[in-house]
Amino acid sequence: MRTSHKASTWTLVVLFAGQLVAHEGHVHKLMGTVGKVEEAQLLVQTKEQQDVAVVLTEETRYLKGTSPAALSDIEAGTRVVISTIEKEGKLIAEEIRIGSTAKEAKAQSQPQD
Repeated sequence: MRTSHKASTWTLVVLFAGQLVAHEGHVHKLMGTVGKVEEAQLLVQTKEQQDVAVVLTEETRYLKGTSPAALSDIEAGTRVVISTIEKEGKLIAEEIRIGSTAKEAKAQSQPQD
């Protein structure tokens, strides 16, 4: 019986180790509206009304549509989709796809005269 218990324990260790390795570096998508822009961080509010801090690095890529963009293209109220990776308990932005601001979206939905 003791051998069986050891085998079961090692099986669990191997299974969980495989899951940890498989998830390391896994990219997560975050969608929301920018609440605050700082030099090295964005504060994004999700649809679920959660505020999420995302760290910006020199490697963070910015796109508006298919065109390259910059952090200066983002302001409070801008809608974003961010590809993040978790490192040391922080969400690091790999790519930020910039959408419209709430004001731009409202103007586009207004009928033109």
